[in-house]
Amino acid sequence: MRRWLTFFLASLALSAIPTSVHAQRWAVIRSGTGETTTEEQRARTALIDALGGIGVAISLDAEAAARVEDYHSAEPAAVESDRIEELRAAVTALEEHAALRHREAARLEAERIRELSEGLSTALAEQSEVAERLFAACIAEAWLHIQLREREAAREGLQQCRELHPDADINPLVVAPPVVDMLREIDSELSRRPTFELTLEDVPAGCELRMDGRRRATAPAPIGDIVPGAHRVEVLCTRMRRRRIHRVIVGAENRTITLDVRFDDVLLTRPAAPGAMPEVRLDYPSEAEARTHRAGDGATVGRLLEATDVILVTHDRGGGLRFDRLEVSHRVVRASVIVDPAHFEGALVSRAATALLENRSVDLSSGEPVAIRAWPGSEGGSVRDEGGSGSERAGGGSDDGALIAGLTLSIAGVAAIGAGWGTYSVAYDAGQAVIGSDPRNPDWAANRDARASLMGASYGLALGGAVLTTVGLPMWLPQTPGEVPWWSLVIGGVGLAGIVPAAIFWAADGVLYSRAQPYAYFDTELTGTMWMSMAVPLLAVPLIYLIRLATDPAGIEGASASIDVRREGAMVSVGASF
Repeated sequence: MRRWLTFFLASLALSAIPTSVHAQRWAVIRSGTGETTTEEQRARTALIDALGGIGVAISLDAEAAARVEDYHSAEPAAVESDRIEELRAAVTALEEHAALRHREAARLEAERIRELSEGLSTALAEQSEVAERLFAACIAEAWLHIQLREREAAREGLQQCRELHPDADINPLVVAPPVVDMLREIDSELSRRPTFELTLEDVPAGCELRMDGRRRATAPAPIGDIVPGAHRVEVLCTRMRRRRIHRVIVGAENRTITLDVRFDDVLLTRPAAPGAMPEVRLDYPSEAEARTHRAGDGATVGRLLEATDVILVTHDRGGGLRFDRLEVSHRVVRASVIVDPAHFEGALVSRAATALLENRSVDLSSGEPVAIRAWPGSEGGSVRDEGGSGSERAGGGSDDGALIAGLTLSIAGVAAIGAGWGTYSVAYDAGQAVIGSDPRNPDWAANRDARASLMGASYGLALGGAVLTTVGLPMWLPQTPGEVPWWSLVIGGVGLAGIVPAAIFWAADGVLYSRAQPYAYFDTELTGTMWMSMAVPLLAVPLIYLIRLATDPAGIEGASASIDVRREGAMVSVGASF
């Protein structure tokens, strides 16, 4: 019994001590005005390599850009001008072949158009003149199918094109009558489908609202007549330098989403130079804008990338290059390192990476410590600066204090639970002596009193240990923005299993031990409590992550789910924006 108990307590203590306190993942983002210089890019690459060399996980540029575009917004797709002209020529040729009933030539031209437009549906839909030519190609191909007595193929292709281009017009004097009649039938069917509205909040009045490449409304008016499904939404304002495409899912109900037009204007996820690798960049119209919003925008990007820290690469006022380590969860600048990009190599790169990892601020261009200047936040708050500067300050921030306090509480709690099990085992032996002897025995009363005192100590240690362990957990459990880690669910499952023996022992308490010993009853309440003292902290682990997820500002902004039941069928729709 005692050997098993010792092994169990040792296993529990080891499982409660984390092997890695913070699972860090960093992102290195260029933030400033104007294009990235060659020196900036070289220094940024050197720092990324150095951080990777000392064990820091870094979000790679292509991966980071893809994630931002998947979970937030994408830049408009680009199509080369020569490819557009080639597509236009192919459409014209298809129309001529279809009109002259050159069936084989028309079929070959239609295949060529499909090859040219493959993978470019988004870009083509965003360029109205090209979209119109593509719709004309659908008309010509539908006429070709009708001539070949392939009416179903003609209707299927024409309906797909009409759904992609609902606003495209045709000239009934030019288009063949069978195609006109078929298109009118399709338009009549589509007009009977339910439509809904999308309202965009926080968009300045007067901005143009586009959906799927077409102008649909002007803010603050909502976008109406929307068919359920996935749509591309963009905002064009007079002072905006660029636009971004937001993928929005509209279900079978009206929706309201919030778009940050200012953030869209500074966020870049495509390289400026042709052939360069994609990257995430923050490009501001002025230094004043950069100082005002840099920290908040960096934290927003960090949450999208599920990064714990973001290194913001900017130009310092003194002319050097500055690396600022920003902790994403608290929007706190932990350390700043200033370098001379022209001489940033070798040992200086290693020193910069080590200083950032150890939360030390230093000017490596002059060798002097540097104080961290405060940055205002993007949401009306402020980004705190950690006190102290230079090599004297190595870590020791407020989060480090919380980490130490949390570990201390949890370890003390586990130790208390272990001590509780130890006193419980002695109380168990005393209880066996009480059960196995007659109350008239002189030792019976002594064993009973010893057991009672030991049980009280076990209760106190078990309950106190469970409280201390649980209270300390949120202080040291690693941050995992936007998700509940799988291992926390496993730990919670173990805790849930621990409730079973606790319930069994609680239920058995007070039951008669044996008919031969009518004065002896099971006294197992303490045993159930001991099991529950271990189960509660384990159950708390996934609950902590669920609470963090529910209160995470970078989570889902809005969601909708609805069921639309009609005579002809039912449609279940779920929508969400991130």
